[in-house]
Amino acid sequence: MSRSLAAFAATTMAAALLSVTAPAEAATYSSSGQRCTKVGTARADRLVGTSRNDVICGRGGNDVITGGGGNDVIDGGSGADRVDAGTGNDRVYAGSGRDVVTGSSGDDRLVGGDDDDTIEGSPGDDALFGGTGDDDLLGGTGSDDVDGGAGTNYCDEPSEDRQTACTVDQEAPRILEVRPDRSSVDVSTAAQVVTVMVHAVDDTGILVVTLEATSHDGANRLLASSRTRTSGTPRDGWWRVRLEVPRFLPSATWDLQASLQDRLMRAGGAEVTPELTVVDDHPDLAAPVVRSFAATRTRVDVRQAPASLAVRTRITDDASGVHDVLACAEPLTDQGYGQGTDHCWGTPRTSGTATDSFWDIHFEMSRRAPSGTYAFRICTSDRAHTDRTTCWISQAEADYRRSRGWPVTAPLLPGGGGTLEVVGLGEDVNAPVLGTVTVSPAVVDASAGARRAYVYVRATDVEGLDQGDILVSVYHEDGRTVLQSRYWAFPHEGTPQDGTWRVPLDVLGGTPPGRYVVEVTLRDRAHETTYAPADHLIGTGWVAFTSGQATNGGYLVVR
Repeated sequence: MSRSLAAFAATTMAAALLSVTAPAEAATYSSSGQRCTKVGTARADRLVGTSRNDVICGRGGNDVITGGGGNDVIDGGSGADRVDAGTGNDRVYAGSGRDVVTGSSGDDRLVGGDDDDTIEGSPGDDALFGGTGDDDLLGGTGSDDVDGGAGTNYCDEPSEDRQTACTVDQEAPRILEVRPDRSSVDVSTAAQVVTVMVHAVDDTGILVVTLEATSHDGANRLLASSRTRTSGTPRDGWWRVRLEVPRFLPSATWDLQASLQDRLMRAGGAEVTPELTVVDDHPDLAAPVVRSFAATRTRVDVRQAPASLAVRTRITDDASGVHDVLACAEPLTDQGYGQGTDHCWGTPRTSGTATDSFWDIHFEMSRRAPSGTYAFRICTSDRAHTDRTTCWISQAEADYRRSRGWPVTAPLLPGGGGTLEVVGLGEDVNAPVLGTVTVSPAVVDASAGARRAYVYVRATDVEGLDQGDILVSVYHEDGRTVLQSRYWAFPHEGTPQDGTWRVPLDVLGGTPPGRYVVEVTLRDRAHETTYAPADHLIGTGWVAFTSGQATNGGYLVVR
């Protein structure tokens, strides 16, 4: 504990003694040896300060206290209090009970008590002291002093904060119980909502709870997530997830699978999976149908600049209605076929109804698009089967597939068109070359709060690299903690042909110490190679960093 916080804690204990020992019949109640200007009772009170310098004493009960303006002193007393310090340079002593204390503007001093408190700082330079108990301390912006005190404390502060007695994430989150409010639901006449309660625990606290419902035949899937905690603490509490079950689903039995992410993005799940029976007397069994298709252009030249075009399609669905539409244009070459994610676009519905609608989808073909014939395809799903997509393809794509002995099962776009001629760059014959990978700083001490590092990738490519061509992943060598997953590197220095690319890396306070693997993927229009330390070559064709090519051999060290 720092000297200033130690003195502050001593003052807090003295203030608490003054509050406790004051007789109930006394005219005034002391907090830090000062006369109280606002006084609560043994019950649950609502106390609001003024624009002046107030001394507010909550005494007993679960109080709600707002400081208002001025440099206030607030003593919550016993009970589970909620304290908003307000503006000014305030001092807050939460007292006993599970308290929630929030600072505001100014340089605040916020002190917890004997129980599990939540203390959040302000934009100023604050001092936070958790006291005993398992506390949550969030410094906010500014340069803060944060001391968790006794107990297992979670501190989540920006990098300029100074931390003491804050926990390290040691365990993945766990689900103890998944409890739906019903075991069956009938959606024959209307959609229904199933409320699922999830009891979860984690040493640093749960961030989000996700529920995935999957039919036993695997044909349908629903997702819902929640950050709504109804009771307990972020470390041991109950979360409520609302799962909307739409109409027109085929009658089936579904599994309800809950999963978690803690505050450091470590994942966990449940071993026990409850079941939900869905009944619908009028299911939607047919996929949406593409009725018309037209493109504004059949030829574009992207040698000097990107080119814009649009397609219009009419789509119908017999029951539940169209959920979404994605239009793609993929080059019909062995090199490019099936790699159309860079040339796919979606859009909201332009006009019509859910069961009969028009969709106008605007494309922008990038300057780096290779020359050749591109085939359009329209992929769509309905509201009853959001996870089941049907793609309608052009006659040219069907012919291309048959010429290679591939099966053709997708329906054809109406009208017989669906192709685009692109005049672009020539063939990409040169693979990108990795120069160096630099991690700065190479060693990060996250025990004193969140820290930022950077991964710099030096690479060359004759045809040039673009944003999204360099991907960086950083994860603990045991695989359980991920700091970054295939994150795009952004240009930092140099040119697309010879440059340095950078990825920011935020290492949160509480990140487990150890070595973190740095994995780099280089790709262009025709090539892709992933580089990693020799002990972590996972994929086929991966390449190990050479001696001296990467900082620490390709590792970030966290202490």
